[in-house]
This record gives sequence, structure tokens and C-alpha cells, in this order.
Amino acid sequence: MKLKTAATFATDALRRDSLRSALTLVGIFLGLFTAVIILGVGKGIIIQVQDLVSAFGTDKIMVMPFNFNKIIQNKGAMPAWTEFKESDVNELKGITCIQDSAEMVYQSQKIEYNNKTSTATVMGVTQTYITMFGDYYEVEHGRLFTDRESTSTLLGYTIANELFDEEILPGKKLIILNRSFNVVGTLKKVGQGGLNSEDDQMVLIPLKEGEELFGKQGKRDMVMFQVRKDCDLEETKKEVEIILARRAGVSVENAAFSVITSQFIIDTVNDSLNILYAGATAVGLIASLVSAVGIANTMFTSVFRRKKEIGIMKAIGAKKSDIIMIFLLESIILSLVGALLGALFGTVVGMALKEFYAVPFVVDWVVVVIAVVVGIFVGVVAGILPARSAASVDAIETMRS
Repeated sequence: MKLKTAATFATDALRRDSLRSALTLVGIFLGLFTAVIILGVGKGIIIQVQDLVSAFGTDKIMVMPFNFNKIIQNKGAMPAWTEFKESDVNELKGITCIQDSAEMVYQSQKIEYNNKTSTATVMGVTQTYITMFGDYYEVEHGRLFTDRESTSTLLGYTIANELFDEEILPGKKLIILNRSFNVVGTLKKVGQGGLNSEDDQMVLIPLKEGEELFGKQGKRDMVMFQVRKDCDLEETKKEVEIILARRAGVSVENAAFSVITSQFIIDTVNDSLNILYAGATAVGLIASLVSAVGIANTMFTSVFRRKKEIGIMKAIGAKKSDIIMIFLLESIILSLVGALLGALFGTVVGMALKEFYAVPFVVDWVVVVIAVVVGIFVGVVAGILPARSAASVDAIETMRS
């Protein structure tokens, strides 16, 4: 019997019992559907991290006012928060390998434009915060402010173009905490995967103005340092940690701050993604196992119900190998269709999540290929015993009954 003929017999049999066939492939459908979404989001996160590391650079150190490792240990719960003093930053600037620094304070505050109000992240920063990331933050209209200015502001793309009913251009006035600021420039769109998830929603003002506005004179919420290219980044990081821990009177291990480099970001994300991938793999394996059992059960039931049909086929000359081929193809088709539909719907849902909810999903065609392979494999494993059982049916006994 030719493969095409066997495939026709197999599809006709599945079509005659379409409800049972549909219910059988649900298991592998759900497993591949879930795996595609999880792995697609994982790949999207990887791309975002690559963009982040590219923007952050391999020559910079970020000092955060909380212990990042304790957040991980506490499963997201925020640990004790610390504030850096201006004197802390000044001592760190004295490290031989520190080339430049960017300092900031920030708060979520009410902003007003043309008698309409909204809320945004307002950041008081030194001019170096923008210039240090010159390839990342680009001015679209106007200019940067200088550290000597007071009531000047630079707006992120969303604030300038989408938050209010009209585009805010340089020369306009923006009210922040009942104080009028001159818009001197607006930034180009950054999008996802940047230094900050709210890059396009931020309002930048000079550091000294931010200190006064937020009541944080002489304090810093976050600091970034650029390390000289002839220095070792990790060694400089250790030096920063030792100085800050000494000034706080604690050990580095118990310090309420984090000193972050690009390698730290990569390592942290990789650890999280390994857990994510392990979960996706477990889901796929469990779904495949459940599907294999379900398909095998359906095929054994089909053999029992179709004994007379098998007997007739044998009586008119069908060989054992022909019967095995037909039932094996039925099993493979069931599994393959479930796998492909799971991969397809997972991709569609993932793209919808990306479009409407900004979920970092990326289509991974390797996963689709794996879905096909898994579908064939599960079909073969689940169908081999029922197929052999069908091939062993005694045609004479079947015809008598």
C-alpha cells in the first residue's frame, strides 16, 4: 500500500470520529501553546536585555539605593531603602578609575500643561546623565539644559507628543509642583528595552532644581559612574562597594545598596530565564506525556471498534505492514495537528500580547520546528502499540463475529 493511500484511510477514519479526535489533541495543543508563549517571551526578554546592555555600556557602574539581591531573595519584596549623600558621591569621584559621574533624584509628581494635569516621573539630573548616554538619548527638538540652569526642562517622547492634546515644543511652559518650567528640548522615542521602562514618560530638570523641589538637598537617589577604559570594571565596582559600605558602617554583604554593572544584569536575567525555560520544558514534557497516553487510549479504542473493518481490509489483501502504517499515520496526524495548532495559536496570542499589552514576545521559528518534531515523535510513540495490535487482528475470527 502506498503512503498516499494509507494517509487517505487514516484521515477518513479521523474525520468519521472528529469529536474524539479533537478532544484527543487538546493535551498537546495546550502544552505547545503554553511553551511557545513562555519561550517567545523569554526570547523577547533576552533581546530587551541586549538592548539594555548596549545602552548601558560595558564601561559604566550604577549605584542603586537598595540591595538588589535581597529583592530576589525576598521574591520581589522591597528591602530597606537608603539615600546617598552628596559627600558619598564626592568621595567616589576621587577613585582613580572613575572618569565621569551622573547624579539624580526623582519623584512621581503632578505636571500641568494648558490647564490639563497628569502624573509623570520627574528626574532631577546632572547634564552628564544625558551626555553619558549620548547614543541612547537623542534630542528631537531644541537642546539639552546645563547644570547652571534652574527652571529648564527636557521632556521624554510620550510626555511631549502623546500625554496632552497637542505636541509640546521648546519655548512652551510646563508646570511641575506649581512651579513654571521652560521646555528647552524634547527627546526622540526610546521604546522598550531601554535603561528605564519609563524613559519616554520622564520629565528631566536640573539636579539642583530637583533637590529643592523634592526636599532632597544634599541627597542622591541614584548615581552612575563611567569607568576609564584602561581600568578593570569589576575591580572598580569592588572599590565603590568598599567605600560605600565603610561610610555606612556596614559590611558589603549587609549593605542596603547595589552596585550594578552590565555583567550583573546579564547574569541576573540569565538566572531568571533558566527557571523560565525549565518551566516551559516541564510543561512541554508533561503535555507530551499526557497526550501520548490520550492518543494511545484513543487508538486502542479505535482498534477495538474497527475490528470488522480491519478484517475486511485483510481479507481483500491488506498486509500487516499496511494496517500498521494506517494506524500509525492516524496517531501521527493527531499529534502533529495538535502541536502545529498549539504553536500557531501560541504565536498569534503572543503577538497580540505584544501589540496590546507591550509584552516582550518574539516569534521563534525554531520552536515551531521543534513543535513539528515533537508532534511526530509523540505520534509514533503513542501509536506504535495500537498499530501493532490492529495488525494482529485475526481476519477470519473478525469476519465470523
